[in-house]
Amino acid sequence: GRSWRTEELRIKSWDDLHKLWYVLYIEKNMLMSQVLMLKSQNIKIAARDRIDKVKLSMHRLKHVLSERALAEKDRRKRNVLKKLVNGR
Repeated sequence: GRSWRTEELRIKSWDDLHKLWYVLYIEKNMLMSQVLMLKSQNIKIAARDRIDKVKLSMHRLKHVLSERALAEKDRRKRNVLKKLVNGR
């Protein structure tokens, strides 16, 4: 597959983005585990581009969430959203 485009992510609901984040997170962890396993056996990984696509999708998703947080009119809600996006 390909990475998610920013335009596609912008039309998703908060809940959909939240679910997608965890799907991508699990995929990234699975791929990174495979990399470590193969590396320990001196085997080169063939799915490096998959890892890059997942990371790019996660970066774009975080960007969209940041845009939404900054667009929030209510200062208190905006600060809460910014903390959620930044993992604090």
